Amino acid sequence: MRPIQTVVTQVIWMLIIFIYCEADAADKKEWVKLTDCLYVAQKYNDGDSFGVKCGTDEYISRLYFVDAPETNFAMRSAHVNRASTLE
Repeated sequence: MRPIQTVVTQVIWMLIIFIYCEADAADKKEWVKLTDCLYVAQKYNDGDSFGVKCGTDEYISRLYFVDAPETNFAMRSAHVNRASTLE
């Protein structure tokens, strides 16, 4: 196969996969609204992760893309090491 045909074939396959994945991801789901929830004190609670209790169910909530200071200093050295690799 010539190089241009190989590239065209790869692009066509990528488009087919993309269209299939897009159609599968398009299934809409209804949001669930939880009411009468209470904050639950847990050892992992900090600025972006916390526990809540709604009725008899307990959930762990995490706020993504929130830059909140860590309140648990047990893992401080791991966080500092990871942050230093990002610079």
